[in-house]
Amino acid sequence: LLKRNEAYHQLCERGAFQRQPLVTAPNALLQPFGILDHDCIFWLGDLNYRLTGLSDTDIRALVAQRNWATLLTCDQLLQQKQNGLAFVPFQEGRIDFAPTYKTIVGSSQY
Repeated sequence: LLKRNEAYHQLCERGAFQRQPLVTAPNALLQPFGILDHDCIFWLGDLNYRLTGLSDTDIRALVAQRNWATLLTCDQLLQQKQNGLAFVPFQEGRIDFAPTYKTIVGSSQY
């Protein structure tokens, strides 16, 4: 979890862009700007935040019930955001779908 938060912060810090002057001016000092200096930011990727505090059986039962609200209480990304540790200034769309991606350990079954 700490590495996931660290990856987010590194992306924010390393995402600096050099400003280009609109006109050539001698001695023009232009401060770089970063990811958070934009009006709209879309994060696309997988930092591998997970569901925590639930067994595999519990998760599968909640998915079968389509109980997204309970699953979201265990969402690491949402927890980190609420605790002010990552993705604080961002808004996520409504989540009304099952968790994605994991396979049953030792198999190719989702």
